Amino acid sequence: FIAKGLPATMHRLLLILPLLFSAPAWSFFGPSCDQSSQTSQPNWVQQGFNYHATGFKYGFAHAEYQKKESYQNRLRRAKNDARADLASSLQVMVESAVDIQSTVNTSENKSNVNQTMIQRTKTSSSLELPNLSIKHHWQNKETCDIYVLVEIPTATANLVSKKAVAQSFYEQAKDKQYAVAMRLRLIDNAIDVANRWQFADLSNSSSSADMINEFNVVKQNLTRLLESRHNIILFIGGDDAGDISSTLSQIVVYSKLKRQQPVTPPLFEQG
Repeated sequence: FIAKGLPATMHRLLLILPLLFSAPAWSFFGPSCDQSSQTSQPNWVQQGFNYHATGFKYGFAHAEYQKKESYQNRLRRAKNDARADLASSLQVMVESAVDIQSTVNTSENKSNVNQTMIQRTKTSSSLELPNLSIKHHWQNKETCDIYVLVEIPTATANLVSKKAVAQSFYEQAKDKQYAVAMRLRLIDNAIDVANRWQFADLSNSSSSADMINEFNVVKQNLTRLLESRHNIILFIGGDDAGDISSTLSQIVVYSKLKRQQPVTPPLFEQG
């Protein structure tokens, strides 16, 4: 019922008022959330990146609301960011391990070697994380932001990081910027790591045995390369080329006695 005699603007206001009081406040002042949680902010969201529990390692992420982005896409983005957060924490473990091990590489230019190896680890090692499921997720009903927590058992995380360490040593052993003797020590450490851990326990991972076979190919090639540099070939003959067979018969090959190498501890310390 609209009273007669009221101005037209007043008529329109009376028609709008019921809509204003029946609609929730966020429909006018904030985004509309799909599948928003009615619960209060959980403890794991409050702790954020500091959340921890015995026996697990966690990745945390917060995906802010974006217009025209579906709930599922926002949830997927939060999960990917949480996965990246977890991978970042494991990468620190890998870099720390290689840093400690590299301190006994050589007594010459030790700091330079350390820096080179750490830089190489950042660019070459790959963390093969298993398919992580979402442990918890929560959406703020006022902002529509989504929070996600993913987890991985500590034992699995340890295997992932150890495999990355072995792979890093392997990649560096193939790098020609290092001396051959250094590269041999690097591949020995890759083999040492693979011998002590069962990487087949990781989903979609090569077994330790398969990795060792691959590492041994590199070691054999490096060993042959090192031994070839210990050989001297002397050609004894006159100025005339003469008969090739006669010249070849005068070739004397001297092999240097292999100098005994001092025993050095493995770079990789068990832990």
